[in-house]
Amino acid sequence: MYRIVIVILLIVYCLYNIFVGNRGLMTTLDIDQIILEKRERLVQLQNERSTLENKLNSFKQGNIDLDYLEELAKAKLGVADPQELVLITGDLR
Repeated sequence: MYRIVIVILLIVYCLYNIFVGNRGLMTTLDIDQIILEKRERLVQLQNERSTLENKLNSFKQGNIDLDYLEELAKAKLGVADPQELVLITGDLR
């Protein structure tokens, strides 16, 4: 009788670990999903890096795009040409 109970408990323990344990099926599926998300993020970051490298190379080569530089200054520093008309929209609080 005790042998049957021990065998049943051993089977239940093994089945539990196969599906839910540290290296079980559910954990493996979760890890696969995380890997997929990280790969997608890696592709996004590689695209961003490529874009930034292209912008940086345009500055390094000495032929700076003055229109882009002006647009960047306006966006980042909030400056404008004195001859431009600036329209402010939205709440200024």
